[in-house]
Amino acid sequence: MKRSRIYLAVLAMGACIGLLLGGVFLLTHERITETEPVGPSGRAVRDPFWAATLLLREMGIPTEPRYGLGQLPPPDAGSVIIILADDYEHRRAMADRLFEWVIEGGHVIFAAEHYETLHQIDGPDTPLFESAMRIDPLLETFGLWSRHDGELSWRMPTMVTIESPEDTVPTVVTSQRVHVGGPDCMSTTGTGAPSPDADEAPLRATLRATCPALDGRVTVVSSVDLFQNESLQDERGSNIAFLWNTVAPDAAPTGAILVLRGDSPSFFTLLWNQCWPVLTSLAFCLLGWAAWQGQRFGPVLDRPIEARRSMLEHLDASGAILWRHKRLRALTLAMRRAVRAQLARRSPATAQLQGEALARAVAELTGRPIETIQRVLIDPPPAERRAFVEMVQILQQLWRNTPPVSSGSPT
Repeated sequence: MKRSRIYLAVLAMGACIGLLLGGVFLLTHERITETEPVGPSGRAVRDPFWAATLLLREMGIPTEPRYGLGQLPPPDAGSVIIILADDYEHRRAMADRLFEWVIEGGHVIFAAEHYETLHQIDGPDTPLFESAMRIDPLLETFGLWSRHDGELSWRMPTMVTIESPEDTVPTVVTSQRVHVGGPDCMSTTGTGAPSPDADEAPLRATLRATCPALDGRVTVVSSVDLFQNESLQDERGSNIAFLWNTVAPDAAPTGAILVLRGDSPSFFTLLWNQCWPVLTSLAFCLLGWAAWQGQRFGPVLDRPIEARRSMLEHLDASGAILWRHKRLRALTLAMRRAVRAQLARRSPATAQLQGEALARAVAELTGRPIETIQRVLIDPPPAERRAFVEMVQILQQLWRNTPPVSSGSPT
């Protein structure tokens, strides 16, 4: 048998074994797709009540998330407003407008909020803190109340059995254990325990109260946690039922507005409400500064005019700079040019002379030795400071003592 045939036989046997193993693998293994939850994303991260918006839309209710009340529908149009804003100032700013809308026939839903402010008190050893509770502006406006027994919250998700006139359903309360209610209100009560192994009595709270307000209706719930995205993912649908029974106690509304944040007060209103001690202190400081700057009452005195430097001081300073920077030639040429111009006004013939002839003519005109005139007008300037100062003094005397000749002079 040839060697090439042996190679072909080995390759064919390997191919058969590979096909056999591949068939066994496909027969004994199955492809399984696993889906891992990655949490909320997109709008659900920015809006914790996005699931409630989608749910109401799926139920055929036009729902609009909104920042601020904006333009409200007519009170008798059958719409419902759900207040999800929890800021104290925002709720106070919209309270009066909501009250007018409700008493004319509207339906408002909001959660009871507790606002606790801590104040530091200097104790004997360590600073102490005391808390002061502020009443929810919406509860105060509608004349409702809220209270809690013991701790304000359960601190963990808690299974609660909700007892309502229609049915009894289990649901999950995730935060507050708050009793809500008011006069002549239809209440929905929840009963539960913080945890199965907790050594506490069952907790019981009125989780929802629906109260009439003239032609309208106001519904207060213990917490909006049941309306958030995580709570509405409950597979039993109990939290969804709680939301639906709250929004539509009798019939489905014609529209829903979810107010995520209230109308913010103006900047100056917040500044006065929150920072009035600082503003008052700044005002007193401004008055003190004005009194200190004024010194006295009366007209403002004119400021004295500062004396000006003389032209000779400027010339002296310029000469000192030229001497310091070894600019003797430029300084000497300027002085000699000024003196020659003054001499030319006395004797115009000197303007055309140069060298020794110029020195002789100026010596005759001024009565000074020709050697002196030669040194100060013709020769290079001296590098020695004393000789240079002497030359400048002689030039200054020539410039001062050579008045111009009158026009009637024959010279």
